[in-house]
Amino acid sequence: MSTIKSLTSLVKNNPLNLRLVAFIFLLIGLASLVQTLVTLYKHPFTINPGILGIPICYGLLKHRQGWKTCALFFIWIEMMAGVFGLVALLVALVVGGNLVAQYHSSVLPKALAAPLAFILTATVFLLALWQYKVLTSPKIKELFAPKP
Repeated sequence: MSTIKSLTSLVKNNPLNLRLVAFIFLLIGLASLVQTLVTLYKHPFTINPGILGIPICYGLLKHRQGWKTCALFFIWIEMMAGVFGLVALLVALVVGGNLVAQYHSSVLPKALAAPLAFILTATVFLLALWQYKVLTSPKIKELFAPKP
């Protein structure tokens, strides 16, 4: 019972934006854990680095500088992937014509494939940008500052 109370106070004693960023990392970590467990029987040595989202969540809520740095590293990778993804989509649309639509034609109508891929990639990029803004804001930096 005291563990539940300590976890509840840990969550409640943090700003909403930090809790949301931590929760996103927790979701990514849990999804990566499930993905790793599901593929374990085919590829026994597969470990998804997204699993680190679980301790990153806890570290962010406990104001651990090392886990904040790890979170920022993953956010930077996510932002770079978003930029490269958007550029690749634009190049594919300009150079390849219906390349994106052909790739997704079995799942989506061709007319929707490219716009949906663009929207999804842009959303992931904007989410990463927001997470970066939260973790580098002065209010959050103050929480992670070393205590005297």
